[in-house]
Amino acid sequence: MNQPNHAWLAVEAYRKIEAHSKTEIGRKKKLDGLARLLGASLGDVVVAAWLPDSLIKDMTYGHIFKNSTYKGNQRARFILGEKELLAQIPSAAQTPKIAFGLLPDEWWREPYRVKAKGGHLPARVNALCQTARDMLKMGDADVVELTGVKKRGTESIDPAFRSSPRDVAMMLWMASHYIADAHMPFHCDNRALASTAKQDTHCDIEKLWGKQVPTRFDDNEILNQSNDAILTADLPPGSKFAGIDFGSDIPPLRNNGDPWKEAVYICRASFATSFAFVPPHIAGVDDQTKSVSLEDILTETFCGEARFWELSRAIMADAASSIAMFWNDVWLDFVKP
Repeated sequence: MNQPNHAWLAVEAYRKIEAHSKTEIGRKKKLDGLARLLGASLGDVVVAAWLPDSLIKDMTYGHIFKNSTYKGNQRARFILGEKELLAQIPSAAQTPKIAFGLLPDEWWREPYRVKAKGGHLPARVNALCQTARDMLKMGDADVVELTGVKKRGTESIDPAFRSSPRDVAMMLWMASHYIADAHMPFHCDNRALASTAKQDTHCDIEKLWGKQVPTRFDDNEILNQSNDAILTADLPPGSKFAGIDFGSDIPPLRNNGDPWKEAVYICRASFATSFAFVPPHIAGVDDQTKSVSLEDILTETFCGEARFWELSRAIMADAASSIAMFWNDVWLDFVKP
């Protein structure tokens, strides 16, 4: 994802939280407090959605989880069939419904695992989510007001060092970056065609996606905009992302509330989706020679333009929903309604 895409997806996730907070279920979960924490000033905190690219710059390890063929012992341990993987990801996820059936049966029968030095993207998701949990526990009086929870032991922390709502919001918005990247198929594919170092296809796809979101989400425009200006920004004419259904439900994490494990399964689904973009008969797992272009992917021999956009829209919907899901989990773990 590029900068405008990250900002847009995080704002769409916030929009889901804010809308859900007004429902009967949302009121029971005290989600109004989370919505206020996340959206007190969107034009200030939205910058965190692209800080991992612009400031942290841990792309070579923090933004990827490159899956590869596994050839060691206990081969069966690393086989995750289509049905097993579907059982581990949200039932409302749109991408698997389109992508998984495009892969041949033999692809699912092989064992895969993240390759050596293949990145630790799920660990980054986990670290930021867990840090946000800790910051809520160390929250200042404003955090206490939003959550309705005052933790015993906070009084031993100098008030100047207690976490503010904006501190927690920045951490959650930054987590959105890594959650969104977990949904980008090429972040999870070890083939040369997915590498930003070897060819431009990865970046070309992200640039094309970025052109579909409001120009107001460019970093030179969105900073310090009012909430209303951000939330009413229009998609550009002819945007392929017009009409995406982001859904209204915010499911819990499926894997015992474990952000790391949840992100691992998202990455594994993205790995499979990459082979819907470029089929295994064109470039097999771990292929380090095949070069492809965005134009190739848009041809019927590969994915085809219609299927490419169907998958892209599903990826956007799932990414925004996952961001809201992880944010919701951090919040509910603390407030325990």
